[in-house]
This record gives sequence, structure tokens and C-alpha cells, in this order.
Amino acid sequence: VLMFGSINYHVVRAEDGFHLIPKMAAKFEDAYVDIREFDVENWQKHPSLVAAIIKADKKDLLNDSVSETLKSSVSGFLDQFKEPS
Repeated sequence: VLMFGSINYHVVRAEDGFHLIPKMAAKFEDAYVDIREFDVENWQKHPSLVAAIIKADKKDLLNDSVSETLKSSVSGFLDQFKEPS
């Protein structure tokens, strides 16, 4: 049972407690992750966890620094397509 759980779910410890997040692929990777002090660099090291959190509609687990970084990246990307004034 523990092996099945660790292959198929991320156990995520957040500020509000523990969350079971279904994994995108059956792997032992990131079976338990404490995200209470994650910053952008930490999230970049765990892309499969980020994808699983988004797919599980638990985006509130992603901290504000990731949201702000993504907004800046998207904004910078879109700025490339603006017509010069």
C-alpha cells in the first residue's frame, strides 16, 4: 500500500497541512515534498510536482513568487509581439 501510494501520489506538506496530489506519471520521484519555504528555484527543480498541482486544481499551493515570476515571463514574452509606437 505504501509503495502504491508513493508511486502514484505526491504527499505535499503546505502551510495549511498535508495534501495528496495524484502524480502525472507513476514514479518514486517527489513522493514527499515540504513546500512551506519553496521559492522560484525550488519550484523549477520540481516541474512534475508543479504540473500535478495544476492538474489537481490546487494552484493555491503554489506560492505568490511563482505567480509573479510567471506573470513577468508571460508579459515579457508578449511584449516581443507589440507593435512599435
